[in-house]
Amino acid sequence: MYGYVKDTNNWVDRFGLEGENPFDYLDQVRTNKGIPAGDPIPYNGKPQIKDKWVDPDTGIKYEVRIHPADPNYGRTDDIFRVQRQRPGVDEFGQGMGKEYLSTDGKWYHTSELSEFNGDGSLNPKYNAQAAEDTHIQAPRGTTSH
Repeated sequence: MYGYVKDTNNWVDRFGLEGENPFDYLDQVRTNKGIPAGDPIPYNGKPQIKDKWVDPDTGIKYEVRIHPADPNYGRTDDIFRVQRQRPGVDEFGQGMGKEYLSTDGKWYHTSELSEFNGDGSLNPKYNAQAAEDTHIQAPRGTTSH
């Protein structure tokens, strides 16, 4: 925050200047699965952990996936990705598409996260830093294998 806030417990970031905390979504996964705060989220013999829900107030669909990191991307142990899909259509009548949350709390559309288009041509919208930052390092102890 830039300035002094008298009551940090009741302060609301009305302009979205702070962004979202991706780790709050790990807490939501625990809540959805009935796992106490801070306890590891079990893999239950599966290659990844996936949790989906819809926000009843906004209709936004969320999905959190947790899986072992690919060391080629500079991550170790487990990583997680937070995806959302807003309801509605754009000005061209197309669905809103999917977005992924980055470590800095910003949402990036999938059109920015792929180096190549479907036809194999280079994607001019590609944002390499965003593609890396939407693969978020999970803190040790987040999961149990």
